[in-house]
Amino acid sequence: MAKYYENYVDTKHHPLMEFTNFKRDNYMAIELLDDEWTMGEEEINVQFYRRPLSKLLQPLIDNGFYIENIMEPEPMKKFMEKLPEAYERLLKRSNFLIIKAKKMK
Repeated sequence: MAKYYENYVDTKHHPLMEFTNFKRDNYMAIELLDDEWTMGEEEINVQFYRRPLSKLLQPLIDNGFYIENIMEPEPMKKFMEKLPEAYERLLKRSNFLIIKAKKMK
C-alpha cells in the first residue's frame, strides 16, 4: 500500500484567465507578466509567470506527485451583494485554479 508523505496545494490564476485577460496570442508560451493590484489606496506592481495548464501539472507528475484534485472555485453568494457584475462574470469564467497533489513514498 502506498504511503503519502508530501502534500502540495497551490492557488494561482487560472491559465485561461491569464491568457484572455492579458490578451496574449500564444496560450502555450511561458512568459513573465506584470499586473497592478489595488491594496487599499496603494497600487502594487506584481509580476508572475503565465504558463499553460500542462506546464503547471507536468512538473508535479514528473517529480512523483499524484494529482488529487483540481478546483476552479466559484464566487461565494456574499460576493454577489458587493459586486454583482463581477459575481456574474466569475460564475461563467473562473479566475483561479487550485491544485492539490500528494507525493507517494
